[in-house]
Amino acid sequence: MSVSITLLGLGALLLGGAFGWAVVTGNPLPTAALMPAPLAPVANLAAPPFPKTPNWALALPPDAPSPDPEAARSGVILTAPRYPLSAKALFQRASAVIGQLPNVTITHQDPKTGRIDGVAISRWLGFPDTISLQVIPLDSTTTSLILFSQSRVGYWDLGVNARRIRTWLCLFEVSPSDGRPLGVS
Repeated sequence: MSVSITLLGLGALLLGGAFGWAVVTGNPLPTAALMPAPLAPVANLAAPPFPKTPNWALALPPDAPSPDPEAARSGVILTAPRYPLSAKALFQRASAVIGQLPNVTITHQDPKTGRIDGVAISRWLGFPDTISLQVIPLDSTTTSLILFSQSRVGYWDLGVNARRIRTWLCLFEVSPSDGRPLGVS
């Protein structure tokens, strides 16, 4: 019995030390190498294949048709704002913002189609999440976007993907160069 308690205590000490290292250094644990590769980007973001697990979130343009509630019941669906920007300007802003985020890697971007795909690695455990963004022109001076984020590992995401999308939508409203909100000169 004392051996099992000692081993349990040693395991807790190692785990606590590893988390402490991740928190103090700001670097995720090197578990990303043990994780499966991120999912392939979703081909059609307007109608993604909704996973049956509650580990994803999706932001759609304001006037987009609502997805089938039965198919989409396991995740979080948000409404993306209208941005007073051209498609090219919103794509450049999104690319600049995403490129500056810690633990996020852009794996593919195409300015012609307005598409950005990437991988976000969780802060401490190194879990990979697949992220896809598509700029949607509403007219010549107004755009919106589709943003899909899905955890690659685990059944639940504890709201991480929805928080990420909400944060990114807010970041896209602020200029990465001067920190001012859109429409403020």
